[in-house]
Amino acid sequence: MLASNYLGPFLLTNLLLDRVTAAPAARVIVVASEAHRIAGRLHPERFEDLGDFGVLGSFRAYGRTKLLDILFARELARRLAGTGATANSLCPGTVATNLYGQMRALRAIAPALSRIPLLRTAEQGARMTVRLASDPALADVTGRYFTSAPGVALLPPVRALRSASLQLRIWERTAALVELGA
Repeated sequence: MLASNYLGPFLLTNLLLDRVTAAPAARVIVVASEAHRIAGRLHPERFEDLGDFGVLGSFRAYGRTKLLDILFARELARRLAGTGATANSLCPGTVATNLYGQMRALRAIAPALSRIPLLRTAEQGARMTVRLASDPALADVTGRYFTSAPGVALLPPVRALRSASLQLRIWERTAALVELGA
């Protein structure tokens, strides 16, 4: 989960940074989740220890990877300052993907739920990503987290998101884990 949700996107983005900064108006968009709110305390020196993978533990682990994604996007935005490139993160909402398709009961009611804001089709879930990538009004917006989950924007941000020093420490630890220069 950590490799797919966080380390892979971090590494790929870093491997492409020369091309990103060479582009006239590049935008990096990191898909995160409102699940970042259940991540628990994040330890920069051992964040890769996701803990128990029971039912509740796996939700917390998922939330932690998504919190890491947001921290990554914010630190990347700082590093891209002055290049013309931007970096933002987003929550597409709960999307009826194959992940949920494995849950028989949810698969049966997914088409009905996609008509209300609780569960989205893949097309509905992609809308915010496409908007962040292409809307001229967002061309200079960077370092922000966008959510499409109804009402959640009214909640205060997770404490870890306010710490630039934590974001830097997470970046440096991640760079070491994937064997990149910090």
